Amino acid sequence: MFDWSMYRTKINYRLMRLTRLLSFLAIGLSLILGDIANAQTTVTIGMGSSSSSTRGPFQRADTNSSTVFSRFVQIYTAAELASAGIVSGSAITQVNWELASSNTIIGSGDATLKVYVKNSSATMAAADTWVNQIAGSSLLVDHVYNTTNNFPGANGWMPFVFSAPFIYTGGAIEIAVDWDCSQVSTPAFNGNGAIKFRWESTAPDTLVVKRTASSSPSTNITDLKDERANIQFVYSSSACAPPTALNASNITTTSADLNWAAAMGATAYNWKVVAAGAGSGGTAVDEGSTASTMAMASNLMELTPYDLYVQTDCGMDSSGFAGPFGFLTLPDSQTTAQIGFGSSSSSTRGPFQRSDTNSSTIFSRFVHVYTAAELATAGITNGLTITHLNWELASSNVVIGDGNATMKVYVKNSSATAAMAGDWSTQIAGSDLLVDHEYNTTNNFPGANGWMPFAFAAPFVYTGGSIEIAVDWDCSQVSTPAFSGDGSLKWRWESTAPDFLVVKKTSSSGPSSNISDLKDERANIQFVYATPVCEEPTALNATNIGQSSADLSWSGDSSAMSFNWRVVPAGDSVNATAVDSGSTSMMMVSTTALTAATSYDLYVEADCGTIGTSGYVGPFTFTTTCADTPATMITAMVTSVSCNGERNGAIDITVTAGVPSFSFLWNTADTTEDLSDLAAGLYTVTITDGDGCPYFDSVMVDEPDALVLSATSVPDTANAGLGSASVMVTGGTPPYAYVWDGMAGSADSSGLAAGTYMVTITDANDCIDSVDVMVDNAVSISHLDYITDLTIMPNPTNGMTLLDLSLSQNAEVGISVYTIRGELIAGLAQKNVSQLRHQIDLSSQADGVYVVRVTINNQAVMKKILLHK
Repeated sequence: MFDWSMYRTKINYRLMRLTRLLSFLAIGLSLILGDIANAQTTVTIGMGSSSSSTRGPFQRADTNSSTVFSRFVQIYTAAELASAGIVSGSAITQVNWELASSNTIIGSGDATLKVYVKNSSATMAAADTWVNQIAGSSLLVDHVYNTTNNFPGANGWMPFVFSAPFIYTGGAIEIAVDWDCSQVSTPAFNGNGAIKFRWESTAPDTLVVKRTASSSPSTNITDLKDERANIQFVYSSSACAPPTALNASNITTTSADLNWAAAMGATAYNWKVVAAGAGSGGTAVDEGSTASTMAMASNLMELTPYDLYVQTDCGMDSSGFAGPFGFLTLPDSQTTAQIGFGSSSSSTRGPFQRSDTNSSTIFSRFVHVYTAAELATAGITNGLTITHLNWELASSNVVIGDGNATMKVYVKNSSATAAMAGDWSTQIAGSDLLVDHEYNTTNNFPGANGWMPFAFAAPFVYTGGSIEIAVDWDCSQVSTPAFSGDGSLKWRWESTAPDFLVVKKTSSSGPSSNISDLKDERANIQFVYATPVCEEPTALNATNIGQSSADLSWSGDSSAMSFNWRVVPAGDSVNATAVDSGSTSMMMVSTTALTAATSYDLYVEADCGTIGTSGYVGPFTFTTTCADTPATMITAMVTSVSCNGERNGAIDITVTAGVPSFSFLWNTADTTEDLSDLAAGLYTVTITDGDGCPYFDSVMVDEPDALVLSATSVPDTANAGLGSASVMVTGGTPPYAYVWDGMAGSADSSGLAAGTYMVTITDANDCIDSVDVMVDNAVSISHLDYITDLTIMPNPTNGMTLLDLSLSQNAEVGISVYTIRGELIAGLAQKNVSQLRHQIDLSSQADGVYVVRVTINNQAVMKKILLHK
């Protein structure tokens, strides 16, 4: 992945230098631009003229096809890239695939295309999950195609420009393409909709793996292909070359010495160690910068695979990160098991071969089989983790020629009982590439007479049966004389080993495809494996914690046969008297011997049978929940509010059970035990006892309903003091006392002249309310002969209404509007009229019944209006 933060740092540095050297600005810019323009190169891999819609890099078969999703992974091997002239450190900016059809989008909607690129050590495509396929890759093309940004589908090379330069660090390149045209309506493409690419039928086998789908993008990419679309790489060579020959040595459980070969123009090197497979952009476990070609990584974890990446800093420029070089830290303890004790020596018994300085044998491929019986006799049992191996060298050799010798070691579990001739790709199918190393005069061949070590880049777990080890050796790039002495690499071998446990093939022109030469002798070997230990349980936990019980759980290694567990009071040692304990083959257990509101410590150890126990780990501390609130624990005396809307209520709490002392927290934020001056409502309290256990209660403070007074009256129509009034009371607290204009009375009052009277009501709690009652002297309309019309429209009204009055003769007219309680709202007086229209505005009043009083020559008539908004 291109390091943009580093790139920005370099740009800032360049600008600072250019500012200081203004006199050279024009020259500097012209040189920079000239270098960029001249460095761009296009190379082609694949010249095939065949065409197909299924050879990638993405697929849609035809207009009516249900293939709307496709995911392809293409491998471009180190040999192919080298033959094309792409060298380590090249900055690839674009790829082109050769289209064999003319297509543009004609359907509505968007088609999306993503292109992921990564450096790789792969030699063939392999089925895997999509997540693993793109792990460590850089997303360099993320494009949307539609009728506006249309598919550049003219017959010929179709370009895909990268969003950032991709730095090639050697080895293979993997390109993964994720295509989705599910959102494009059909017909999606013009023509017959087929997107066809030209491909090379003579390309190496199994360099493409793909999967297409109609419903959703495929999770597992499993369909291997031996044809691959023609491609062009557009790149520029970096002026700042990346380092080479990355290596790790003196590897311990937590550290490793790192080194690499110097690069021309380097002023410093930036290095980082990341988790295996994380890529150069992964989070560093350890990192640094040094002017030297070596460093030391620390703070590593035992028996863990890591990748080393190194970048050259040339001052004004920097290379991409070279790598990865994979290495494996050692376990806490390990054992060496040997198979083969022969003293014979030969240059042809493997594990790889170069017979002498002038030999043309510069490539060799060996496959060694170690049978289940041999492994069992040596003490290698099912489940052991092998970390590296040693072969016994019978000569002393170091590299003295220029160039790199490369060696790859593949290891796999197998059911084979003898070596078999066969295709190399078949021989290593299912194997793990555990050694991928370069030897040269910097990282020299550890060729002292004796055991030659090969540390694995990742742990290898033996699962029973045989082990097959395949070695791919190439010293074609080392100038002759290649090795010191006579150049022979001699190995000690066991002449009594079972027959046909080695098959090999050597070559002078290139790596052999068919491995066919069977041998009945095999080099002595040592397997170094992690000594089995009983791993400690991890992730201790307690869930579903109750007053007297809890579910206990932990994680454990597969080597554990059972687990011993103990629960002790919190703060006590593991050897203290247990509250509860036991042994289980599961990684969970329930305990029911606990006490409420109490803290405990959990300890667990693994029991691995003959291996022993791990020892107890812990504590994991947990606390049981509190007991339920006893029924008699909380009592509350409540004083209700005396009058509606007042604040004179009170709550008196008494706690009669539980562990003192108690604290209180009300929903009013008060922390006192009792509350006073309360309005009506619900009050909740949290009471915490001396054990920290919370208990909860709620108390309702009541209040009486509000006093509601409703008054009626009978008019004094003859103006003779014969009117009467009544008041009806609801709410409050009976009985009620009545006072009419200062005189005690009852709910009814009679013998009243026309006028307004105030009645005051007092209930049993001394809550008081009053209302005005109007006794009128109104008559009915039928008693006023000269009224020809009196209407109020609309009625009911939502606010505005109109009163119309017609008289047969002029008269003195007055209009007043009252509430039903007798409160005057508005009035109007007008003399000598026979016609009157008056608008009554009740829009600001509350819904209810209102009274309109119309007086004509000292006589009155009443009308009601219903207001409803």
